[in-house]
Amino acid sequence: MKIKSIVQNLIIVMKYTRWLFFLKIFEVIISSLAKPFALLITKNVIDNSIGYYKGNTEIQTVVFSVVLLVICTFFSANIQSLDSLINEKMKIVLSLNFSKNIIQKASRIEYACFEQKDNQDIFQRIGTNPSDKIFNLFTYLCETIGGCLTIIGLVLVFIQISWWMSLLFVLILFVVMFFDFRAMETMNTMFNNQTMDERLLSYYSKVMEQKNSIMELKIYNAVGYIKEKLKIKSSDVVDERTKTTIRAQRFSFVGSVLVLVWVGTLITILILSAANGKITFGLFVSLIGSAESVLWYTENLSFSFSKLSQNYLEMKYYSDFMDLPEEKRKQNDVDVSDDEVCEVSFENVSFTYPNSIKPVLNDITFSYRSNQSLAIVGDNGSGKTTLIKLLCGLYKPDKGRITINNIDIDELDYKDRTRYFSVIFQDFIKYKLTIRENVAISDVERMNNDDELYAVLDDIGFSLENYDLEQSIGKFYDNGVDLSGGQWQRLAISRALFSNSRFIILDEPTAALDPVAESNLYKLFKKIIQQRGYIMISHRLASARLCDKILVLNNGSIIEQGSHDELMLNSGYYNKMYTKQSEWYK
Repeated sequence: MKIKSIVQNLIIVMKYTRWLFFLKIFEVIISSLAKPFALLITKNVIDNSIGYYKGNTEIQTVVFSVVLLVICTFFSANIQSLDSLINEKMKIVLSLNFSKNIIQKASRIEYACFEQKDNQDIFQRIGTNPSDKIFNLFTYLCETIGGCLTIIGLVLVFIQISWWMSLLFVLILFVVMFFDFRAMETMNTMFNNQTMDERLLSYYSKVMEQKNSIMELKIYNAVGYIKEKLKIKSSDVVDERTKTTIRAQRFSFVGSVLVLVWVGTLITILILSAANGKITFGLFVSLIGSAESVLWYTENLSFSFSKLSQNYLEMKYYSDFMDLPEEKRKQNDVDVSDDEVCEVSFENVSFTYPNSIKPVLNDITFSYRSNQSLAIVGDNGSGKTTLIKLLCGLYKPDKGRITINNIDIDELDYKDRTRYFSVIFQDFIKYKLTIRENVAISDVERMNNDDELYAVLDDIGFSLENYDLEQSIGKFYDNGVDLSGGQWQRLAISRALFSNSRFIILDEPTAALDPVAESNLYKLFKKIIQQRGYIMISHRLASARLCDKILVLNNGSIIEQGSHDELMLNSGYYNKMYTKQSEWYK
């Protein structure tokens, strides 16, 4: 277990919870030392009571020791409630503040990191209640510290009986913790190796829960097939965890046997010491009564330490997440947004995905203006969507450059760049928010501009006859409604229109529509846009013909470009594709 991870956890919790952190540490110290302190008070109560009975102790001394015992008992009885209150408050504060930290980091990570397989385990671990994992590690750390303090206090009490028994206890404790650490290492290795299996289980479960997928599975009578895959994978995971747990428990068993031998030896020594008059009756009763507690404290400390060993890996995932490379967001004074017409140019651009050998784009060169429309067509895998990702800055070219009015887009202010391009992908997000929020999320500063919101929804043909802007979408809400595929698509396009970006990019967001509906929507879309350019990616060339310019991609290269009429006259690849698709509708 790395001390660095523990220190990092303490720093994070202290940073985001402030005074609650110090209150928690103070409570841990006091409650831990209260246990051996109560043992000494019990001894004094018994010895003072016997002394008073024999006439050797004054009543005030007896009363004082009894009052201390009552206070200690009251404190021990109520400390758990205080601890729970502090924990709940810390969890809330940590969740609120730490989540912001995770979100901000995620927004800065290079887009390529999200598509790299090596990072999927990191996102899997950090994506599920990260603040809870950080707090759990802190809790186990506090329990381990508290357990150590309690054990130290008990050892100081045991010294009164036998110094070598105290030393032996410390040695046994280290042995027990070593075995528990080995046990947790075994478990940690198993959990780490099963991360991929957990992702598969999560995926199968989601498939069985989502409305669209379960509907399709029912139609194909394939529900049982997915359930069987889920069952088999779950069985494999459980079997592996059971076997690993049994192996790990062997280490814990050895430690438990050592502690039991020590407790048995302690009880024997206590009896002999009391019989020989070497210890007082109060100390004898207190230590005999605490013998079982010693076993419990030892097991509890061992458990806390083992859980600490297990959960420290969460800090490793957090550290790996925070170390992921971030986009270099330049803050330059360059601004082309005021130009009446913007020209975007690709100059000999080539690109290869990370960990890949084959280039996706080869020597791409073209230009278009913000008062033009551009269609990018080609077979699957020809590089259409990759070209858009480069244009939006999600990736950087391996060579060549992309410019706006001869200014490299990499030199533009990051926030300014988002004003130039808005994108609607085929798998656009269906936000379970209000209609207002679904549209205005592209420009939240204009969220309350009702006139513009109504105008853009009306332009794109999204009917508000039965709704208003505050209508919630999705079954999360009591008054939530479901939208059809076509309504969602119009809402997504409205989002892009509302952003007032200079260029709008549509990466097949209408793929679910029939060809006629898609063509009509694009005609409407082109009519709405005035001095704004747009790029359209579509497999359906009947829609592409509506654009001023068409790029034809094949194997990552532009093999043809021009207007629809020009390309048809060339009798090339585009002509063949268009002619073939035309036959579908005859």
